[in-house]
Amino acid sequence: MKTALIIDLTNLYMEIRNAFPGKRLNVIPYVETLTGLDIAYKIAYSKQRRGEALGFAHLLECNGFVTHFAAQHRTTEIALQAATILPDVDCLVIGSNERDMMAVFRYARKLGKRTKCFACNIPKDFKAYAECLTITEDLLSDIKPNPLSGPA
Repeated sequence: MKTALIIDLTNLYMEIRNAFPGKRLNVIPYVETLTGLDIAYKIAYSKQRRGEALGFAHLLECNGFVTHFAAQHRTTEIALQAATILPDVDCLVIGSNERDMMAVFRYARKLGKRTKCFACNIPKDFKAYAECLTITEDLLSDIKPNPLSGPA
């Protein structure tokens, strides 16, 4: 099943931080969990200041992601990207529990697409529009202190 995976890294980071203090998402195992899907599009969005997270962006790009890192949150851009890709895929997976994504799931379903939300703390009403997959602790690792930030 040809699939588009769009991840809102900022949303996932915040939700994982709330649900699992001191943990962060391991993106590659997260993607590998989506077995049985032919992931044709891997797109990651993140709110970052210029020059931040360059190594992380490089890691994602080396693993087939197109990255969109910017200083502001880009929910509208995520929705427009999904709408642009939908005619070319059978399934849409969104890594975000952002309520605005519910409209994207609803639109995708209207087009006859399979939809999945893969996130933490997914609102119950998402189940009406998407199969809900919850991020589990086995997809996380400990956040390591930044040695450049000095003593705590």
